[in-house]
This record gives sequence, C-alpha cells and structure tokens, in this order.
Amino acid sequence: MQDLKNKRAPHLTNLNEDTQLSGKLFYSLANLATENFSIGRALDSQIVLRGVGIQNKHATLTIDYYGQISLNVVGQTAYEQTLVNGKHL
Repeated sequence: MQDLKNKRAPHLTNLNEDTQLSGKLFYSLANLATENFSIGRALDSQIVLRGVGIQNKHATLTIDYYGQISLNVVGQTAYEQTLVNGKHL
C-alpha cells in the first residue's frame, strides 16, 4: 500500500460504490516527463483503464514543464463519469 506522502502527489486512483474497493488501484503521475497522455478503454491509449463508465477515448492528460496537470475530458458521457478529487466536474 502506498504511504500517505505518495498519495498527496498527483495520481489516478479508482473509486467504487463499495468503499472497500476504492483506492485499490494507484497510478502515480509524480515523476512523469512533460507530455500528453491519452486515457481510455482503447488499447492504443497510453493509460488504459477498464470499468463501467470508462469510454474508449475518455480523456487526455497534459503535464506541462512546471508540473501543472490539465485534464481534458472527451464527450458528455465521459464528463459525467469523471471525478477530480472525488467530486464530479
């Protein structure tokens, strides 16, 4: 299990209606180079996620030179299923 210090760094994690299943998957974004990442169910996505509500082309994640992270959700269905810091966009 990741310690609290690492969980404060930028990351992706799973949320589930069953709280015992939430937070079981942890994808750290802390030490990634400046880049754009595609996120979705499609096998050609750079970050492949599975699960209810994940679209083939769900979102893009951009990390700039200063470490700022931007999330661009693709489409209304993906927008409705995406949470940031546990809250709907």
